Amino acid sequence: MDRQRKDSDAEIGESPPAAAGFRLTPEQIRALIDAIPDIIYFKDGERRNRIVNKAFVETFGLSLEMVAGRTDEEFLPADLAAACRKSDEIVLATGKPYRFEETSVGTDGIERDFETIKAPVHNENGRITELVGVSRDITAQKQAQRTLETALAEKSILLKEIHHRVKNNMQIISSLLSLQSRYLKHPADVELFKESQRRIRSMALIHEMLYRSESLSRIDFGAYVSNLLDSLHSSIDFSRGRIAYRKELEEVHLDVQTAIPCGFIVNELVSNALKHAFPGERRGEIHVSLQCLEDGAIHLTVRDDGVGLSPGFDIRKENSMGMQLVTMLTDQIDGMIEVDCSRGTKFRLAFRDLKYKPRI
Repeated sequence: MDRQRKDSDAEIGESPPAAAGFRLTPEQIRALIDAIPDIIYFKDGERRNRIVNKAFVETFGLSLEMVAGRTDEEFLPADLAAACRKSDEIVLATGKPYRFEETSVGTDGIERDFETIKAPVHNENGRITELVGVSRDITAQKQAQRTLETALAEKSILLKEIHHRVKNNMQIISSLLSLQSRYLKHPADVELFKESQRRIRSMALIHEMLYRSESLSRIDFGAYVSNLLDSLHSSIDFSRGRIAYRKELEEVHLDVQTAIPCGFIVNELVSNALKHAFPGERRGEIHVSLQCLEDGAIHLTVRDDGVGLSPGFDIRKENSMGMQLVTMLTDQIDGMIEVDCSRGTKFRLAFRDLKYKPRI
């Protein structure tokens, strides 16, 4: 019974393992390397080609007789042969594989790019007796890469030009508001126009920084806030040096879709402090800080040592356009804003740089 079971298993089961020392025949090796579409060749220690496959001779328009036993210098263009010799010598001298890219021209006159790896072949004593090389035609991939790089460069130039034109258009709008305000008679109406100008300038400044930046979607928000404060100081500061600025701004890079609403918030809070925190001839300081914590949270603080806000101040119940903008934009970036009126006024905005998905 046991014998019958064994005979049955032998008929149905796996084939016996290959005999120790099994080797491919020359005919099998030839069939194998000719079936591979990549160029394959073996060279001896004198750099003579011993074996090449079908892809090799077809690529260079040669025959096996023209290649066998000859060095590259005998049948390849001089520049390509010199490059092959250099890489051969590196492999034979170091005994290590060597990967590189090379360019060659076939018999059809077409230039092709190849990714090549050469490796040493050792005998049973560990001595290097020859090397093997495999070259893959990557012409299509390289052409696609060059096309993509060109397209990206053109896109970069186009986007920079768009940012530049948006900034110029905003400056034109700001100038038109300035001209129109000259026809207004009431100071309150003039101030409304100036507030609109400052908001437009805060957006134009972001597009100006993007135009000058290497990145087309992210800006150094600390540098932006610093520039914005300088712009506000020159456009609002009627205090003749009574109000000082103090900046503590870290280098924090934000996506433009986060930076624009944050810039609006800074513009509104600082403008509000300049206009209301220091009435009469009162002197004081506006302190703006920007900090990125280890967990990625970002804190933006605008503080002044002025007269403070009225008791029971609630930013979300304010009717002024500026405070309504602040609360609306805070919600837009999923942030939280706190107000401290114990000494002067302190606004602290906590938020994160949101990851926006491109719209298709």
